Amino acid sequence: MQVESELTDHHIGWIFEATGKEMESLRTMRAAVPQSCFLLFAVLPSIIFSPRADAKTYRGVGTSPETSYVIYIPDKLNLKTRHPCMVGFDPGGDATAVLSHMSQACDDNGWILVASNNYHNGCTFEQTDLFIADTIASAIRTLAVDPTRIYVGGLSGGGQVSHGFIQKHPELIRGLVTNCGMINQDYLKENGYPSGTGKAVVFLTNPGDFRYKEIAVDCRMLKGRGWTTSWMEFPGNHEWAPPKYFSAAFKWLDKQAAPANDQVVKKKP
Repeated sequence: MQVESELTDHHIGWIFEATGKEMESLRTMRAAVPQSCFLLFAVLPSIIFSPRADAKTYRGVGTSPETSYVIYIPDKLNLKTRHPCMVGFDPGGDATAVLSHMSQACDDNGWILVASNNYHNGCTFEQTDLFIADTIASAIRTLAVDPTRIYVGGLSGGGQVSHGFIQKHPELIRGLVTNCGMINQDYLKENGYPSGTGKAVVFLTNPGDFRYKEIAVDCRMLKGRGWTTSWMEFPGNHEWAPPKYFSAAFKWLDKQAAPANDQVVKKKP
């Protein structure tokens, strides 16, 4: 199903439609993911692609009407190997907003982007926990994604839900990019925050962001928990950072993975 997008003319790459067809894609779900996921969601992307000249943006719909996302794969990406994957969230549930700010970073760094349509401010952590886990399982099952290099991130509430998912499922996520998004303090009291051994986080914010002070507290807290952190300020307010900052953030996250001697994971035939 085609939707309007500013990406059509000036972004290189391939946009895939994600449609829910069967339960097979969920069999790679890791043990920590609630079993109720298997009853509620199924996401198996069916590939519908367009070259750069007439690239289109597609809205994916799962077997549940609440499951919807878009997949972006940079042009000429080697799909015989696996690549880092960013699962991105916009507070208004707009995947095209995620694409317009993060797709250039994927082009520059060779990442795959999965942009959620169905997360929006007002969703509970319990609701988002199900579809994020489902989406990640689908990406690992069906795309050239390195399961050891899954990242989450987004603007405002999209950054907050990224923190929340890591708090519940640290074994699934390598790191995050939070753009003007703070940690939910009630959720922090309930679940704590995992240690950051081998993990990294980028904080994108600026003094005009009304969450600036809270995010600074989050940064200090994560440093204390052993996370490798990067603080990047961009001109603006409580808003999406320009695409070049995401390119810098993805590049930095790649460098943090390198000391662990990560090897490119060969995709099984």
